[in-house]
Amino acid sequence: MKKIFSFAAAVIMAAFVCCPQPALAVNIDLGSLGKVIQDIGGGSGSAAKSHTYSHSSGMPAGVDGRIDHDTHHAGQGGTCSVEKLPENETEFDALQQQVGGEPQGAVMVMLAAMNLYVHDEQAGLSCLRKAMYDSYSSDMQRLKDKLRPASKNDTYAQTFLPMAFFRGATPENNYKPSQPYTVEVHVNDARPYSRLTEARAPVIYLNLLTKGSDSGIRPVEVIKARGKPYFTVFNTAGLTSQVKFPEGD
Repeated sequence: MKKIFSFAAAVIMAAFVCCPQPALAVNIDLGSLGKVIQDIGGGSGSAAKSHTYSHSSGMPAGVDGRIDHDTHHAGQGGTCSVEKLPENETEFDALQQQVGGEPQGAVMVMLAAMNLYVHDEQAGLSCLRKAMYDSYSSDMQRLKDKLRPASKNDTYAQTFLPMAFFRGATPENNYKPSQPYTVEVHVNDARPYSRLTEARAPVIYLNLLTKGSDSGIRPVEVIKARGKPYFTVFNTAGLTSQVKFPEGD
């Protein structure tokens, strides 16, 4: 913090040194300077962002909101949006690179992998492994079972499941999301972060908004293991639970 204020003092001093004449007014925008200080001082834990990206396929993606990476703060939340869901692993990798550094981005990445699995099992499986903290857990088998093509009288498989978690998707409109594809999550106010020793990082407990359940939310847990570049989904139970069937089915 001392370095930050030293930097601010240096900026002000430089302005007066460069403009010593009394007749010259020195116009210092303290609001802008404060923003510079805030930007320099803000650590990764602040996670206050509103960014739009374009990845290699030209599909814009963005994250917005505030979810602290290290400390639980009730009332925090955020969104992640993408114009087009990845259709192959290359597009998936680009999306994860752009938004995976935020908790809400990790949820988007997970849903993108689930949707890809529905359309391309091999590519989707590879992407699911990248989106999950532990892809060798029982979570993976539940995902496979849930996203498989439904046979006659099969009430368990739900290939439409990923769509149920995007903004605007409802049972009444057969889970057709609004554009762009957007996920909205909020920190679970009642559940503080817990630290996972093996990952040397906190598990963040989120509530994902959905019209596919009576409660209107599904729990999702994400984590950014120490030394890893992206958040990944730690527990997928909320994403594999049954949602309401589309009314058109």
